Amino acid sequence: MKTNINTAIKFVMLSMIIGVAVYVNKSKILVHTLESIENFGPGAVLVYTGACFAGTIFFFPSFILNAGGGILFGMFPGVLYCLLGTSTGSVIALLLGRYLFRKAIEKKFKNNTSFHVMEGILKKEGWKVLILARLTPVFPFLAGNYAFGLTSVSAWHYFIAAFIGSIPSASVYVYLGTILGDFASADSGVRQRTPLEWGLMIIGLLVTIILVVYLRQLAQKILDEKKANLSS
Repeated sequence: MKTNINTAIKFVMLSMIIGVAVYVNKSKILVHTLESIENFGPGAVLVYTGACFAGTIFFFPSFILNAGGGILFGMFPGVLYCLLGTSTGSVIALLLGRYLFRKAIEKKFKNNTSFHVMEGILKKEGWKVLILARLTPVFPFLAGNYAFGLTSVSAWHYFIAAFIGSIPSASVYVYLGTILGDFASADSGVRQRTPLEWGLMIIGLLVTIILVVYLRQLAQKILDEKKANLSS
């Protein structure tokens, strides 16, 4: 019952995110921002990746930047560029939490049960468990990037975990951005798609969402089992 409620909540939240993304696209706010990035020509990739990097450090909603990557570069390049930016930003946040803001982070997460449980699993299972933590929202991961600076995980291992574990969610939002970009192009008469092509794109988005939900539930199940083993 609890799993069904959580799934319903996630579906509602995702629907709201899609609604906001459509509104932002129609209002041209995102379009103007992306046009500014696109004006950098070959340097647009660096500017976009840098924006994802900064957004991770400064707690900017990642789904907006991910969708922007889909609009600017298409599905697969968009996923790659946003993952490079956000994963690098995650590592820098880890190092800031470890060396510059350690006392403040320790105070912030002192009574955070979820973090301390994850820290215990990390000590027992190794850094690869962080991939599972990325797949399922154990706690807000933008803040979690700083919190994991309190652990002994290396920056390189954290980059790998952040990159791999973020692929599913990034794929959903970049795919959504790709569709929004096609809508915008169709409205301007630049490119036209057949109803079949639109249908296949929407189906592809839904399949991607279902896969992400499944992976998150699987990751949560594995983490729950590891928590049980840790406490036994």
